[in-house]
Amino acid sequence: RYASLARGRGQRVGLVHGLLVVDGGPARPHAWVRVALRGGGTLDLDPTSLDPVRPDTHLALALVPPEGPALEAGARWLSLLRGDLRVVRATRTE
Repeated sequence: RYASLARGRGQRVGLVHGLLVVDGGPARPHAWVRVALRGGGTLDLDPTSLDPVRPDTHLALALVPPEGPALEAGARWLSLLRGDLRVVRATRTE
């Protein structure tokens, strides 16, 4: 809904399909938006949870660009559900 409203106001918004981890629990399917900034770059926003989009909570699987269909995102979800893809959380060692 947020993406639709923002597009109606002339903002370039893509829909990010991915996984959300809350409080270290299991990853769950989720979607958020990626907004193009006027000066360049992008900003990821989660209008559903209102939480900041961070690498330790939001794992992007596919991006549906403002001008494109969601076919690639759907194909990635199906691959994940079939077990063709496996999501593994990497730990950083410094």
